[in-house]
Amino acid sequence: MNLFNKAIASAAIATTAALSLSAKAEALTFSIGQNFTGLTLNDIVDLTGYGFDPPDTMGAVGPDHFVEFINGGYSIYDKTNGTAVQTMSDVQFWTSVANLDLTDFLSNPNNFLIDPRILYDPTSQRWFAAEIDVPFQENGDNASNNFLLAVSNSSDPTAGWTGFKIDADSTDSYFADYPTLGLNADGVYIASNNFNLFTDPNDTVLGVTLVSIPKADLLAPTPTIANLTIFENLDARQFGFTLQPAVDFGPSDGREPILARQCTGLDCSDFSSPYTVLPRTDLFNTGTSLASLGLPLNIGVSPYSHPPLATQPDGSVQIRAGDTRINSTVYKVNNSLWTVHSTELNGRSALRWYEIDATTNAVLQSGTIGDPDHDYFYPSIAVNEFGHAVIGFSRSGLDEFISSYAVVGDTMDGVTSFTDPILLKAGLDNYHLSGGDVERWGDYSATTVDPTDPFSFWTIQEFAAQPGTFPSTWATQITQIRIAPSTVPEPTSALGLLAFGAFGVGSRLKRKQQQNDQNNNLN
Repeated sequence: MNLFNKAIASAAIATTAALSLSAKAEALTFSIGQNFTGLTLNDIVDLTGYGFDPPDTMGAVGPDHFVEFINGGYSIYDKTNGTAVQTMSDVQFWTSVANLDLTDFLSNPNNFLIDPRILYDPTSQRWFAAEIDVPFQENGDNASNNFLLAVSNSSDPTAGWTGFKIDADSTDSYFADYPTLGLNADGVYIASNNFNLFTDPNDTVLGVTLVSIPKADLLAPTPTIANLTIFENLDARQFGFTLQPAVDFGPSDGREPILARQCTGLDCSDFSSPYTVLPRTDLFNTGTSLASLGLPLNIGVSPYSHPPLATQPDGSVQIRAGDTRINSTVYKVNNSLWTVHSTELNGRSALRWYEIDATTNAVLQSGTIGDPDHDYFYPSIAVNEFGHAVIGFSRSGLDEFISSYAVVGDTMDGVTSFTDPILLKAGLDNYHLSGGDVERWGDYSATTVDPTDPFSFWTIQEFAAQPGTFPSTWATQITQIRIAPSTVPEPTSALGLLAFGAFGVGSRLKRKQQQNDQNNNLN
């Protein structure tokens, strides 16, 4: 959440439109499994005494549970039936579950927590969660703040966590906003966008911060962050805006890739021109206290522009569809980086997705998904070992309240094609929560692959709910999408082999060799 607003690339790959799909994607067989409503605005008010707009929709699936973690609320569901087995406020999570001492912070009733992230790591069989605190000074201005990080005791999220507080700024001169979370075999990573606390009324971006914590330290019998490395307030014009450390469940390759949105203008506020690159940076030696940061470079991509405001049926109030930052998790699968963000397509908000070679930075394929009558916004992507992909997102239009949707993709010969949009939960009303001409929505969503079944995807999205305590409300929807592969797959990683051996089901070889250097768009 932005605190300060709060209360295909190569010649061989064509752009994919939602209404122009290959026969392969149309023939893909899938079904909807669990599909239930999670936390709502009314739930958050009951838990905290106040509401959040927006919720910052976030969650992940584990062996036995789906965990939802949004602004103000934390809930664990039995993934076999959608029953909530534990629900509490985010403050209760950090203090009573993760045993984090927030006494000084909570002494000011104006302080609160925002921007949660959560991941399940099947290789370590642990959950990792992050959030930021929002402290205020006596004069009402924001104070410098902390990252909150927690690791679970086991694969069972109800069985206890250990929490940590990390000073985001040793100089106490900026506020670290919009945290992101990534991990690999060596480390766990947090990043933020930074804003000036004192001299700037216009929320100018000062820079970006990146934190690296050795994973082995967090998995120790007594978890610790003593060996963390923090890179404070890096130049966003070089490293990009909203750094997204990748999530990589494979073996260590000695580096952690980080993707970002291009930053133009002195303070990343130049929204007038299309962007043409995705900045990338790598972290090295992250399993030690001496993590190092590589030089940033730019991956050339097809131009992308900020999405316009989204429409809804009554037309009187438009919805903020976010911007072009990479809001959701970047996944590294089979040496490819997969990501998605919002963009503009023919005057509508749309989705841009990519597959990027993690070694060469070649854009192997990308596409833009949208249609002339609807706005698509706040997407998240997940990809399995066999080339199946799911993108979850919100959609609205003059004929549709804000609803939860997904597209399902299949990859053949290096080309991924997606189905038509699949309605997961229909919106129920126009969204007029704050009473202004423009309403906030988002700020992100999450889609994850089930660690016990690589053909099962879970996505958590937001939809416009019916009025209740408030004249307009939001709610979250948690949906399982099961892909029925047509032939036996050939796993291409250790994780895929484990999944394949456990289930004896499958599809086909994920893809052939990646495209050659003619597709390399590296600048």
